[in-house]
Amino acid sequence: FNYAWSKTMDSGTSNGHNLDVDVWQNANNVAANYGLSQLDATNTFNGWGTYELPLGEGRAFHLHGLLDEAFGGWRATGVFQVHSGIPFTPTISGQDNSNSEANQCYCGFAWLPNVVHSPKVAHQTIQQWFDPTAFVTPAFATLGDERRNSLRGPNWRELDLSAGKTFAIREQMHFEVRADAFNALNHPNFYQPSSGVGTGATGGGVISGANSARQLQLGGRYTF
Repeated sequence: FNYAWSKTMDSGTSNGHNLDVDVWQNANNVAANYGLSQLDATNTFNGWGTYELPLGEGRAFHLHGLLDEAFGGWRATGVFQVHSGIPFTPTISGQDNSNSEANQCYCGFAWLPNVVHSPKVAHQTIQQWFDPTAFVTPAFATLGDERRNSLRGPNWRELDLSAGKTFAIREQMHFEVRADAFNALNHPNFYQPSSGVGTGATGGGVISGANSARQLQLGGRYTF
């Protein structure tokens, strides 16, 4: 297993582990866009392990014949991943009145809000991941003072499990059977919350979806 603590900052990532176009507000002021990178993950914890039952021919507990075929050589594998949520930027929802004309380029421009108080909530839920009233629409023909990627989405936690066995048919001929469970604990890994804020905006801070639930599959592989 391995653990990494990190902080990555830049003025634009293009995309990151959210596979999304990064936002910017003022192309003439690169420093104003400096903030957490789309690649940033404060805590990352990964690992895997494999255990093979000590039963069967050539193992600690010898089995022969049908018993070896039925119980010998089975192995279990687990792979897990835990990492911090992905940074995101609340943006003004609705008409762009910044008068910058930058919204015509279709390349990630977003009108950012002004921040009037802390958007953090005491207990984050999927109905309120952040407080949208912390952000207000800037005055006409002005840019907002919010910093890019100022908030962070939900953490990611996943455990994948697999069990299988390889049967020897004859020399250099084998058949493997296995069962796999992806997201074995069926832990919900939620999407980013809705980031639209400002005058007339609704749903800001609400999470409306999640990534894949538990998936099971059976497989076989013949090698020769």
